Amino acid sequence: HINIELTAPADGAVTFTLLDLYGRVLHRERQAVSQGLNTLTLYGLGNLPSATYALLIQCNNQVTCEKLVKVNKP
Repeated sequence: HINIELTAPADGAVTFTLLDLYGRVLHRERQAVSQGLNTLTLYGLGNLPSATYALLIQCNNQVTCEKLVKVNKP
């Protein structure tokens, strides 16, 4: 799982989209947020291989893209 801290300008919903480096959507999830600081958790990512991914975060007409590096322990 991944924990994300997000400051929302207003109550609403946030959509997380996890992409591989080819632009394929691997996971999409929508969660409710309240105005101010929110701590959100994304589950179901344990089966993904070690790689670099892009995490698109869409909240109230704002889009942010973060690089995510997953390393599986041997």
